[in-house]
Order: sequence, then structure tokens, then C-alpha cells
Amino acid sequence: MADNVTVTNSKTSFEANTNTDYTTATKEIGGAHYQKQIQTDESGVALGTEANPVYVQQGASVSAITTEAIIAVGTSSTSVLGANADRNPTSWVRNISDTDIYVSLSGTATTSKPTVVRPDGVFVLGVYKGAVSAIHGGSGSKSLEVVEL
Repeated sequence: MADNVTVTNSKTSFEANTNTDYTTATKEIGGAHYQKQIQTDESGVALGTEANPVYVQQGASVSAITTEAIIAVGTSSTSVLGANADRNPTSWVRNISDTDIYVSLSGTATTSKPTVVRPDGVFVLGVYKGAVSAIHGGSGSKSLEVVEL
């Protein structure tokens, strides 16, 4: 269920000349409010879909990217990210292949793990700070885009 949250507008360089606060619908996840948004990468490709939305926490800093990479995921468990106590909760992985990719937050990835990232789907890591591994059940190598903030 969405909650309405008032956002205090502090007028940054890209905003119009206004300090008007506004109300937006959010989803509460783990005690924090996240706004569902359609975001795109530099080429205009949507990072989320209606079925696999990207939730953005109000006020979260996205200015410092620690890791930004395309990871080749195979049919055996592949390390995607190491543990990082300073990981921003808006860090994410995006499946940029044509096959489901299974993500593990608890060690070795297997195709029986419940966390599946569908093609063009995004998985936001949220408050998780541990290692991430992935695998796919197809053939050859598939690609996972990783952004750690």
C-alpha cells in the first residue's frame, strides 16, 4: 500500500525557481519510504518497468558511484559484488540479457534461489551490505549490469 509523504524542496540547480514542497506516493520497505520512478540510463533505456519497478529513497545520495560494471554471468555461481559496509541502499543490479538470472545474497548462487531477475528487470539491494553472487540456467554467458553507490 502506498503512503503519501511530503517532500521538502530545497531547490537544487536543476529545479525551477521555487521552494514549494510536494506530496508523493511511496512504498514503505524496511521502515524507509521509496518512491516508484521510471528512470533511464544515458541511452534512454528504462531501468525499471511497471512489473519490475525501481524504488528510490527520498534524500538518498547518488553522487558517488563505487562500482559500475557489466558482469558476465555463467552457468556456475559468479561473484557479482563483494561485501561493502558502506553500500548505499539504492545500489542495484539489472539483467541486460535474454535469460532469467538468479541472485544469491547468501553464498553460492543456484537456479533454485528464489531471487530471480528477469530480462530487463532490476533488483535493488536495499539495506543488504553482504556479498552478491549470480547464475543463469541458459547456455553461454549472460550480462548483469551492477551499480553500487
